[in-house]
Parts: sequence; C-alpha cells; structure tokens
Amino acid sequence: MSITIAQIAKLAGVSRGTVDRVIHNRGRVAPEVEKKIRQIMEENDYHPNMLGRALAASKSPLIIGMVMIERGNPFFQLIEAGMKEAMAQFRDYPIEIDFRHINGVDEEEYLHVLDELEYSVNALILSGIQIPRIVEKVNHIAKHIPVMTLNIDLEESDRIGFIGIDDYKAGTCLAGLTHDITRPGEDVLILSGSETIHSQSQRVKGFLDTMKRYPDIHISDVIYTQDKQDESGRLLTEALNKKYFKTIVMIDSWLANAGEVVSHYKYQDINILGFDLMPQNKEALKQGKVTYIIEQSGYTQSYQCVHKVCEYLIYGTQLPTGKNYLPIQIYNKYNLD
Repeated sequence: MSITIAQIAKLAGVSRGTVDRVIHNRGRVAPEVEKKIRQIMEENDYHPNMLGRALAASKSPLIIGMVMIERGNPFFQLIEAGMKEAMAQFRDYPIEIDFRHINGVDEEEYLHVLDELEYSVNALILSGIQIPRIVEKVNHIAKHIPVMTLNIDLEESDRIGFIGIDDYKAGTCLAGLTHDITRPGEDVLILSGSETIHSQSQRVKGFLDTMKRYPDIHISDVIYTQDKQDESGRLLTEALNKKYFKTIVMIDSWLANAGEVVSHYKYQDINILGFDLMPQNKEALKQGKVTYIIEQSGYTQSYQCVHKVCEYLIYGTQLPTGKNYLPIQIYNKYNLD
C-alpha cells in the first residue's frame, strides 16, 4: 500500500496543507522543509494523485452541504468550529461548505433545506432527525451523492457512515454515575430534548435500561423540553416546586441553566449530570453547580467528518462506513484543565 499525504505529513512533522503545497509547487514552504518532504516522498515511492492535481487546477468548486439542527444551541458552535478547521486544511483546493443551521428540529424546514441542497452539492453531512419523511428524503439523495451523518445518526437511512459517540453507551455511563451518587429511596428527575433526536432517545434508553438494575432508586417519567433553554428551565422549576429530587439528569446540553434554576432553591445537595463541556457548562462544573459532564467532543466529530469528506472528493479515498465512535469522556470539577 502506498504512503498517504497524511503519513508524509506525520513523518515530516508538518501539516497536510504544507505537503499539499510542496506536491503542487505552490511555494510558501521553507527550503529545508520542502527538501525533507520530497525526500520522504522519494524514499516511499509516492506519486501524486492525479484527481487531486486536476481539482487543484480547476476553477469550478466542489461543494459539501452540511445541515445541523438547533440553531442557537451553543454545542453546534463547536461543530461549526471543527468544520472551519477541517476546511482550512484544504484551502488550496476549490472546495466549499454550504452550511445550513435549522431552527430547533423543524421537520418542514429540514426538508426544505434538503430540497435546496440535493442537486447543488457534491456530498452531504447531516445531523439527522429520525422522522420517516426525512429518512425517505435522505435515502433518495443517497442514490446520487454520498451522505454522512455527524453527531446525530440516521440509522435507518442509506447514509454511508456516522461519526460521533455511542449514545446508548453514554446513557449507561450516566446511569452508572447516577447510581454512584444516589442512595436507595431517593428520587431522580430526567429531562431530555426531543424524542425525534436519535442521539437523545438512545441516551434515554441506555440510561433507563441500566437503571432497571437499581429498582430502589426512584426514576421520574422523562420530561421533554424540545431542546429549548427557556422551556427546560420552566419545566425544571415546575418539577422542583412539586418535589425534591436528589439527582437531576439532563440528556440535553442545558446543564448550566439547570444549575442556575437549582441555585434559587434552599437545596444545597442536588446532583446535576448531563452532556457537553461547553464554556458555560464548564464554568458551572468548576463552581460546583454541576456534578458530572459527559463530553462528546463535538469539535473533533465535525473536524473528522468534514476532513474525510474532503479527502473523498479530492483524492478519491474511501469514506468511513458504519458507526465510527469517538471515546466517551467523563469530567468532574477535579479533572478539568
């Protein structure tokens, strides 16, 4: 198997973009670095990919469509940052992102965006909504362009592959943490975003399946907030006005918001667990308002997925198939950076 550009870059201790500039004679590389890269290429009998060369010389851009949900959710700022960093690695090629961010989990808006992108892009990256009409539309699109899912899978679709965490396993981890900090006879409140978001439904399932092992801990019915911060705060306040809960499990990202709500009550010993090490959640963890956070590395998910699609379009490499899981990381206030 011939050496890849990524392997050349690693051996030379440079970025992939630097190797690209040497291969395509674009300059802006120190002479000693260029010499080292060319020596590695020669030693490993590397021959540039002609498709990549032709694209580099082309004036017609390739376009990747990218559709994310929940506009306004800070988590997706991490997704966007990862996308931008991945695209920066291919700045010497005519390749672009058409980034769309829909409001909440609006089915009609999502379908409208897919209609707009279907015949105007060369590949598609989605955070999916598990609704039959959307799955059907994605299956239709997948017949003529590659489709990848990112962060939120569409398992029942014909997408090529998924990059994200194992959300069911993340739910079991959350249950394990809940068991460790909640005594028999105590009550646990669960809030989740939307039943149509596959990642959240899998987390809920993993959590509830695991908590069946601990019948002495009382689990509430799942309260759905539609992944809206104000609604999450309102429903949490409503629940706490009726009853004391020892542990609050947030399947969505609104941990800091939950910490603020709880701070208005006299209770000082409520545990709050959930997802995503966003700046506001990280600060709440530092302050002790949140007990544990499961991090799903949105930046890394996005970077890897966009990078793989760019490689596919430029070099003709294979896209990752099936489920490609990233590690699940658990944080408390003692292991933060």
